[in-house]
Amino acid sequence: MSLTVSTVKQLLERRCADLSETPPKMPNSVAESCADFLQAFLNEAILRAAAQARAEAEDDSTNSLSSTHLERVLPQLMLDF
Repeated sequence: MSLTVSTVKQLLERRCADLSETPPKMPNSVAESCADFLQAFLNEAILRAAAQARAEAEDDSTNSLSSTHLERVLPQLMLDF
């Protein structure tokens, strides 16, 4: 899974447009940095949720990841980032 810089830039520009009448110009370098950060955050969230799912698995045949696993690791993840 990969976030594109253009997607992140559009999201940031839309959010900035909601906050002010004249949205600021956003350099590509800002969007690139934000995309890198978001990608690292999402990767870490998935890894931690998967570890939580493995820890809760009753047997080794269960390989499912649910939003519950993400909800359990999200508080510590937010503190770490």
